[in-house]
Amino acid sequence: MARLFDDTRPPALLALADGSVFQGVSIGASGSICGEVVFNTALTGYQEILSDPSYCRQIVTLTYPHIGNVGANPEDDESSRVYAAGLIVRDLARCVSNFRSTQSLDEYLIDRSVVGLAGIDTRRLTRLLRDKGSQAGAIVTGGDERSAVQLARSFPGMAGLDLAKVVSAREPYDWSETGWQPGRGYGTLSEPRWHVVAYDFGIKRNILRRLAERGCRVTVVPAQTPAGEVERMRPDGVFLSNGPGDPEPCGYPSGAGSGFGARADHFAESRLRSRPGQPAGPLQGHPPVPVRRQPAGVPSHGPAGVLLPGPPGSQPRSARHRRPVRPVRATDAATTLVESSR
Repeated sequence: MARLFDDTRPPALLALADGSVFQGVSIGASGSICGEVVFNTALTGYQEILSDPSYCRQIVTLTYPHIGNVGANPEDDESSRVYAAGLIVRDLARCVSNFRSTQSLDEYLIDRSVVGLAGIDTRRLTRLLRDKGSQAGAIVTGGDERSAVQLARSFPGMAGLDLAKVVSAREPYDWSETGWQPGRGYGTLSEPRWHVVAYDFGIKRNILRRLAERGCRVTVVPAQTPAGEVERMRPDGVFLSNGPGDPEPCGYPSGAGSGFGARADHFAESRLRSRPGQPAGPLQGHPPVPVRRQPAGVPSHGPAGVLLPGPPGSQPRSARHRRPVRPVRATDAATTLVESSR
């Protein structure tokens, strides 16, 4: 398919394993990269998406057509590096306008050696991925379609890949940084109320900040940390993050989820939202939200569900307003701990 418009930037293309080819222009670093092509419908947050470990070995297509107008800055990264294999956009903004920006998105990609593609029909690509599912693909600077298709078909796929141990922290570390505020930047938790151990299967920094905002002193541990080691820390809660790749070969999350005594409650990754009219934090007078222990028949890679405490002395109710607590599937992007009342 020809480019949508003329551009002075070097030519580049996207080739899919099914033989589809999209001609565009190169953005970011020059070169070639292969991975699983997926799409994201977010209107903002491209820097957070690129640095989210959940996108490890994936080429992210952003469906919103105009990307990059707020630039990039070192404060918005969700991890220590870019994990996305590549980036595809319809139109890369040439002008950056944001008081927090320190560089353009193109410069951000170049500095981190991320290969990108712009100027293609992302609507057509999104429909293709929607109808056929995620596909192996390759971004190649230049116009050699045959070699690009071969590179795309060489990608082994995500099935069976244990990427959690690839993106996980190598050593435990403590986290006390809270959210960003204009004129102040990120804050620091001064008076923790609880101690939470967070298993890093690909955790994002803003999840840790949200926990810290709610009074949790967080100790982040590597994905393969034995449950007994965490038990000796005597935490008030254990947080299991999400992450990239196929959960099937990851035997260690189930060991972590089932190896603790009754002292520590389990959390699933969530939006951690407060109720209207209440300050950010757990429900007043209640401990962090527990997650129901995993029953037989529920896949070992995820918690069984989330319970929301009611008033003191009452039985916990479903986080979805008295509905039965549903199982959490491996494909769930997030599980709600605390939801706004509707």
